[in-house]
Amino acid sequence: PESEAELQQAWQLLVDGCRQRGAPAPAPLSVQVMFGRTLQVSAATGGVAWFTFEELCAQPLGPADYVALASAFHTVVIRGVPAMSMQIRDQARRFITLVDELYNARVRLVCSAEAPPDALFQG
Repeated sequence: PESEAELQQAWQLLVDGCRQRGAPAPAPLSVQVMFGRTLQVSAATGGVAWFTFEELCAQPLGPADYVALASAFHTVVIRGVPAMSMQIRDQARRFITLVDELYNARVRLVCSAEAPPDALFQG
């Protein structure tokens, strides 16, 4: 989606579809990672999860966290992906790892971003 409003609309469509199949209203959730660790999800229902970029990429998360997400959800929605540069390369690296793990697990990614995909990273 090109705007926050479109992302909200996409989220609502996904939630409505889940609710029609009997899923509960979106609510916060904890996903088990490994070694007793958990990852907090802002809102989730019926295999669909909502996050902000900061929640997933500005925190010290790694591949195990993203694999756990990919195992728990069929669709991940991320709000606010910034245009990235070397100043936030750790966040860029985490975002790339996240996208790789979601792709490997065939999880759908819906996000809003400051720039088109080919312009998200400006070295």
